[in-house]
Amino acid sequence: LGGYYNEAWISMDVDTLCNPHVIIVEEYSAFHVYKQNNIWHSEEIPITYSMCQSFRINKRQMPVFSHFWFGIQVYYSHKEDTIWIHEPVDTSLPYASWWYTSLAIDSQNRPHIVYKCPHPDDYRIKYAFFNGNFWEITAFDEWDDYIHNPRSIAVDPNDNPHFICINRTYPYDRITYRFYDGSKWRVRYIT
Repeated sequence: LGGYYNEAWISMDVDTLCNPHVIIVEEYSAFHVYKQNNIWHSEEIPITYSMCQSFRINKRQMPVFSHFWFGIQVYYSHKEDTIWIHEPVDTSLPYASWWYTSLAIDSQNRPHIVYKCPHPDDYRIKYAFFNGNFWEITAFDEWDDYIHNPRSIAVDPNDNPHFICINRTYPYDRITYRFYDGSKWRVRYIT
């Protein structure tokens, strides 16, 4: 490995044995770097032009990440045994995005992703959830041009998603907290 990492997307997580795992995504290459038995290892991930990723170690202790592919499609990439699989989540985005995705894995090993639509006429926050068969996507309509990308998503013990965003409203920024309570989405303003 070597390069100019100030232009790379870097994300990390830790497995159940406290080994660090890092995903490094540059414009035309990606690497999974991890420590195992006190030795650092790296593997190249066969993917090009990926960005804005969020990385986790799933319940099976395998690396997974969400990202924008070519900046315009949200993808979920996961490793099955020795093979990396890159599956489309949302291919309806017509413009490139430099906003981050955020990823959480629930107790059933299902991914939850939150991201901002990059279309200038449609700056909505979107939430995608893999239900075991297909991706369910929810777009939140009431947010406006001044919403910044989602900063973090978490899943509670009931596998319900919670995430925060920054809402740029004059004269102050507001932290907006959205969560699913098991029957419907709720929103709270923290600041």
